[in-house]
Amino acid sequence: CNLKENEKFVFSKLSQGDNIKVPINGNHFFNKHIAIVGATGSGKSYTTAKIIQEAVSLPKERGFKLNNSHIIIFDIHAEYKQAFHDANLIGIKELILPYWLLTSEELIELFIDTEANDHNQRNEFKISVINSRKKHFNGSDIDRDKIHFDSSLYFDIWEVLKHISDKNSEMKQGTRGLIKGDLHGKLGNFESRLESKLNDRRFEFLFGEECKKISFKETLKQFISYGFRENNIANVTILDLSGIPFEVLSITVSLISRMLFEFAYF
Repeated sequence: CNLKENEKFVFSKLSQGDNIKVPINGNHFFNKHIAIVGATGSGKSYTTAKIIQEAVSLPKERGFKLNNSHIIIFDIHAEYKQAFHDANLIGIKELILPYWLLTSEELIELFIDTEANDHNQRNEFKISVINSRKKHFNGSDIDRDKIHFDSSLYFDIWEVLKHISDKNSEMKQGTRGLIKGDLHGKLGNFESRLESKLNDRRFEFLFGEECKKISFKETLKQFISYGFRENNIANVTILDLSGIPFEVLSITVSLISRMLFEFAYF
């Protein structure tokens, strides 16, 4: 083997001889995308756990006092907890993921019935989100004017619901008295859909009171374990997503992945 000793990463043995270890270049291995494939019951989860266990224990084995590696596991089926007893475990009851960090596409996917193809829903939702972002922005007027639908700034989703409700029941003064507004009765389905989501306890991790108070920095800390919870310096964070409603599972994974990537990149 031409690998230098400090480059070797071993998590497997030769199938023809289990006393023969098979080293690979750890730097190259973790700098690329990895796929573990196999039939049901073939040991994909076990292999994944074994690779991660070896990765986080390697610095200690080589005499390093500090292990600053960190691995995030998206555990959809709640199967990795037993493999990492010291991990930072975050379930749906502990997870705080502010809705206002979602992109415009994710917000539309979450709240709007895309099959209805109703431009009134999209337009009023966009207007109300932007107005709420501007209302709660504490910066200069120049910067406030630059705020748009995709700005990663806080907005109050309940203000958005009120805007939609007001538009759906709006009455305007006509020449002979009150008349229905342009969108009167046209946003009823959207209002019900939005209100139902906000009052669903399964979405507490997205719309709860903590989501209004937590900052971007604090949101990120819960995933990388650095001081968010007392005495927690784990090298592995397990995100138990088994309790996440299916309709927001992909959005949840997308938002967390984007945050972690941007943190690591910048």
